[in-house]
Amino acid sequence: MNRFFEYTVNHPFLVAAAAILAVLAIAIELRARARGGQTVSAADAVRLANSGALLLDVRDAKAYESGHIIDARQVAEADVAARIDSFKKYKEKPVLLYCETGFASS
Repeated sequence: MNRFFEYTVNHPFLVAAAAILAVLAIAIELRARARGGQTVSAADAVRLANSGALLLDVRDAKAYESGHIIDARQVAEADVAARIDSFKKYKEKPVLLYCETGFASS
């Protein structure tokens, strides 16, 4: 334990950076869990798409036109909450949102 304190005293910037990164990682994880969504693997996404899941592409229209998954619908990220009522008829199907990086769809 003495070596830990010695390291902390000798390297305060490294310890501070590690602490900040740990807090950020915890905050990001808690934020993701609070939203209620789930992350699925590529294999699970393919399985769900093949079984009739509703696919929503939340990228911009230009990216959607340059290429998208077959049968996916383009919905702007900001419009997902506003258009949720129009997707009520798919309430028995899973809904998959996707984007380029995974941040917008999360």
